[in-house]
Amino acid sequence: MTSEPLRISAKTLGELAMPTFCQRCQWIKLHADSLPFQGFPSIFSSIDSYTKKVIHHLIETHGQAPDWLSPLGPVSGFLSGSDLHHSRYKFLHAESNVLLTGAPDDIFITPNGTHLVIDYKTAKFTANQDKLSPIYRTQLNGYAYIAEQTGRPVSGLALVYFEPQTDEEHFSHKPNHRESGFAMGFSAHILPVELNLASIPPLLRQARELYDQPAAPAGREGCKDCQAIQELLRLNT
Repeated sequence: MTSEPLRISAKTLGELAMPTFCQRCQWIKLHADSLPFQGFPSIFSSIDSYTKKVIHHLIETHGQAPDWLSPLGPVSGFLSGSDLHHSRYKFLHAESNVLLTGAPDDIFITPNGTHLVIDYKTAKFTANQDKLSPIYRTQLNGYAYIAEQTGRPVSGLALVYFEPQTDEEHFSHKPNHRESGFAMGFSAHILPVELNLASIPPLLRQARELYDQPAAPAGREGCKDCQAIQELLRLNT
């Protein structure tokens, strides 16, 4: 094993749990400093930031989470944003020499001192059909693994979907019509995720083994990303 730790985010680790996981694509991602054609609309970051401000304000004002988060159970506080920054929220898995990092959307503190790890999604709520569910499950368990290893006991994980309300009842609702524009409401839906910390170390070892290969392994048959890479190479010749 090399002396340099492999740094990997909990979200990237989740890609190894996907049924469509491709070793070749992941090897390239782990070794590349940057990849082309990568982008993420800033509006989602703005929505996430506003979501947290609303929820934190309600918890600080009323000493508990709003009723629409009641399925999570009692909440008495939350960790500060600086505690959840990826530069601080991390743990080195000594066996694999992998530094697991993350930036959880929120971690709530319960009255008994345990923690709830939360990931927010601005999307239509789908309890069983989201094709990225394996990534989300691993991502949340990765965050929980870091928390547990750094002295924060975790009692639960959840995805909280904020679904835009866009039907006629809402777009014709007069209070949503403003002189400066319009307002859009969001409906909260909570999807509990199984706490399975034992699933994380095998994926860390797998990531290390993949990274240590001297060259990219063969890709998964039918991988569309591999096909796209080959097409780019063809266009460049």
